[in-house]
Amino acid sequence: MTFFWALLWGAVVAGLLIRAVRQFRAYTVVAPDDVVRQAAAPDLRVVVPARNEAGNIGGCVEGLVSQRYPGRWETVVVDDNSTDQTVAVARRTAGERPGFSIVAAGELPAGWTGKPHACWRGASGFRGEWLAFVDADTVASPELFATAVAYAETHGIDMLSLEPEQEMVGFWERVILPAGMFMMAFFATDLRAINDPDCTDAAANGQFILVRRQVYETVGGHAAVAAAISEDTALARRIKAAGYRTMLAGSRDLIRVRMYTRFAEIWEGLSKNAVNVVGSRRAAVRTALQGLGLGWGALLIPLWGALAAGATLPVLLLTVGSLALFATHISGARYFRLPPWYGLLFPLGYTLVAAIVANSLRSYRVGAVRWKGRTYAPCAEEAGSLPRPAVAAGDTRD
Repeated sequence: MTFFWALLWGAVVAGLLIRAVRQFRAYTVVAPDDVVRQAAAPDLRVVVPARNEAGNIGGCVEGLVSQRYPGRWETVVVDDNSTDQTVAVARRTAGERPGFSIVAAGELPAGWTGKPHACWRGASGFRGEWLAFVDADTVASPELFATAVAYAETHGIDMLSLEPEQEMVGFWERVILPAGMFMMAFFATDLRAINDPDCTDAAANGQFILVRRQVYETVGGHAAVAAAISEDTALARRIKAAGYRTMLAGSRDLIRVRMYTRFAEIWEGLSKNAVNVVGSRRAAVRTALQGLGLGWGALLIPLWGALAAGATLPVLLLTVGSLALFATHISGARYFRLPPWYGLLFPLGYTLVAAIVANSLRSYRVGAVRWKGRTYAPCAEEAGSLPRPAVAAGDTRD
């Protein structure tokens, strides 16, 4: 009987590793040398929604005003009712740079979440060809927009979303974020489907979105996803459903981000998006349980085999399967430029991600998702069949 479980464990591990390799191969990474620079590029507006980002906005603005973009472009920082020094830092960093402006988002209307409203406000009135939405905690290299626009035009992409390189400095960042990415690769996201024009699946990373302005307006822009908490993926789904081409890709030497600095920020930030990132409440539950099973199985299954059967071939097979998982996560730590020993902590990381998913499910159940001092009720599309209070997002702010 132990031999049967050893074969099953080996098959599970092998299947997950094969899936991860396929995911990695399907993951396109856009780099500065991937495109031929254009002599002249189409007009571009960069929109930066910012709420209480005084600690990040300086680096973001510095990167944006230093772009080497071979066309007319402008940057608009939209202050979403910040209560800190976000505006002052942004203005001081930009100085008198031409094409840079700061606008106020104004009062959040009922039925809107904060980021879609700020993005919509920043995009309004632009008549050029391309719009870009960039989060305030990102730092762009000077080649970002020249590369992204040229890549999108060369490949006929209507909406290009790039995933920034993740900077992980603190202990909890290094434990939780890679674990979440591995769980997505093993159990949730199918990158081949997301970027397949013939498949209905779509996803985007709101830290960087580049979209043709006419396409954006045709699908209704951020006004069409006004109540969405994960507005990036909601917008991508609308654009793809309308017959346009979307793409989610990695980036190298183009844009970087440090998403969180404290455990509380990780907890709140990932809880906000966890359900929508995996696609549904059912998928979230399944992913959390599978992650818990895999993480603790890697530790406990060989131990169980040794206690049940002693030093036998099945125990060796069970141990090899677990060692393969640990080796994979050690390689992952190196890929993320972390000390390799963080890979040994993946059972802890998976446990914490599962707890975050549970908190996300709880938030959606009670209809109260918190982010940056506001509390939102998930819209019908995101909440699925969950009952939610009949209250508009604009009426639930702290």
